[in-house]
Amino acid sequence: MFVISPILKNSILRRYFNLVVPNPIIRATSYNFRCNICGDSKKRKNKKRGYLLLWNNRWVYKCHNCSVSMDAEQWLKKYHPVHYRQYILELLQINKDEEIASMSVKIPEKKEYNEEEVVSTFVPILKGTTDIFEKAKEFCIKRKIPTDIWEKWYVSTKGKLGGRVIIPFFDNEGKIYHYQARTLCNQEPKYLNRVNNDKIDSIYNKYAVNVSKPIIVQEGPINAMFVENSIATCGLSFADDFVTELEKLGTLWFLFDYDEAGYTKSKQMLEKGKYVFLWKKFASAFSLPTREKWDFNDVCLYKEKVKFNIGELKPFFTNSNFDSIWL
Repeated sequence: MFVISPILKNSILRRYFNLVVPNPIIRATSYNFRCNICGDSKKRKNKKRGYLLLWNNRWVYKCHNCSVSMDAEQWLKKYHPVHYRQYILELLQINKDEEIASMSVKIPEKKEYNEEEVVSTFVPILKGTTDIFEKAKEFCIKRKIPTDIWEKWYVSTKGKLGGRVIIPFFDNEGKIYHYQARTLCNQEPKYLNRVNNDKIDSIYNKYAVNVSKPIIVQEGPINAMFVENSIATCGLSFADDFVTELEKLGTLWFLFDYDEAGYTKSKQMLEKGKYVFLWKKFASAFSLPTREKWDFNDVCLYKEKVKFNIGELKPFFTNSNFDSIWL
């Protein structure tokens, strides 16, 4: 039987908390920090409502903003999987008795990725007859995605991408070079991308932009459909070398979503002298109500507008750190 002393286990957990918790207030039986799940408050950067608490000799996670509550090991596993694996390995190594030595820890075999198998589940959105296809059409119509675009989309009917609308990325010969799967049934994560080792080949709309104009860099393909000359990076997890490679396309203006992650990335890019979008200045000029999150699909829906052009948005881009208050 695999037994570790609770005192020793809690001590080991604390070491891993020290590695993953950002800027905590540490006490004997608690860690207090900004909740990594809800982000606490966008307006008040000093707000800290996430807690790791030692309760009944067991560490638990609790946020007093989003009310998430779970075992601390669960929290570590879900949000810091690499450190969780190291933690489990350390626990395994501690118990040296014969019983543990004889245990065989079964690691599931990694199934080889088979793209043919994945793509075989894709059915054109206009050819499906089940509820999921109707749901996909309703989603496209509700988000006011142009009909000539979504009619070329697909729905995955089963497997890992089952229950998702498939957004294909076309090159200048009409061939699909990448795709993104967007949930229709509140699955997590919200988006899944085609397995592709070369991130630069995962850029949405890169073949269609006019390189003689500023290229608007957004997070998601759907938002890119609502701003002239836009591409999408399919997320914010990219490094400096990726930006350097991307700049070979032309002049880049970065327009990330108005949320905690978008603010952080915009601030980083502005500090490096890149042109970024000033959401607060734009919201004031266009009389947008206060929200926790905005993107350009949301803006076009709210303003009942088909698309924004570069001229309309140009006054809201800057590469000056003095404008960071408008992010």
